[in-house]
Amino acid sequence: MTEADRDAIAVLEARIEHLAGTIERCAKIATGARVLIWGGVALLALTLLAVLPMTATLFFGAITAVIAGVVLAGSNRATRDQAQAQIDALNDERDALIDALALRRVEQRPTLH
Repeated sequence: MTEADRDAIAVLEARIEHLAGTIERCAKIATGARVLIWGGVALLALTLLAVLPMTATLFFGAITAVIAGVVLAGSNRATRDQAQAQIDALNDERDALIDALALRRVEQRPTLH
């Protein structure tokens, strides 16, 4: 294994870790999007059931929260899917580099006690 091979594999693994972090952030954003959607729906329901006073600010704020949550969820899903596709491609590239190294199998030696 040459130094260049090790460096190439290390670069790929660093990119994979970075993309994994992106996917973790996407999971947090997805949670926030769900909170926006359900919060907006709850506000709309409470206003329509006359539990909260019907004001234009509250009503349009609730609708805005639902729309923003849906847009955020869709955008976030696309980002997550792209990052996952890149991770899959990088894993394939890393596996090809490792396979090209023609590593030899080390047999396990019996232990001497």
